[in-house]
Amino acid sequence: MKRVIFVLVILLASTQLRGAEPFQYGQYWQSLSKEMKENYVIGFKDGVANALYHVRAKSYLDKDPKNQKELRAFEEAMKDLIRIHSDEHVLANVMTDLYKDPANVYIPSTEILVIAQAKLDGKHVEANLLEQRKLVFELEKPPENRKMASKR
Repeated sequence: MKRVIFVLVILLASTQLRGAEPFQYGQYWQSLSKEMKENYVIGFKDGVANALYHVRAKSYLDKDPKNQKELRAFEEAMKDLIRIHSDEHVLANVMTDLYKDPANVYIPSTEILVIAQAKLDGKHVEANLLEQRKLVFELEKPPENRKMASKR
C-alpha cells in the first residue's frame, strides 16, 4: 500500500511539474550580490579549466583511438566555454544587463555567460538570444512534441 501511495505521489508531482513555468534564472541572478555573481563567473571559468585539464590528461595517457575520438569531440563541444576570458566583474555586469530583459529570464546562466562573452567580443548576440529563448520552452515539452534540436 505504501508503494502505491508513493507511486501516485510521484506521478502527481511529475504531471504538476510538466505544466509549471520554467525556472527563472534571471530572477535568481538579480537576487545575488555583486560578489556572488563574480564568484559564479570565477567558479565557472575554474570548472571549465579543470574539466579541460582532465580531458587533455586522459587524452595524453589513453592511446585507444576510440577514446581519443570521444575526447576530441568533448573538447570541441567545450569550445565556446574555453573562450570565456573576460574579467569576472565585467562578465557579471554584462550578464546582469542581459537578464534585465524579461525575455531572457528563463535562459540558463551558463548560456547567458557564453552570450555575455560573445557580446564583449563584439559579436551580434540577438540571434543566439532568440534561439535560447525558444529552446527553453521547447525543452519544457515532452520529447515527442519538440520541434527543434538543441544546439549552441
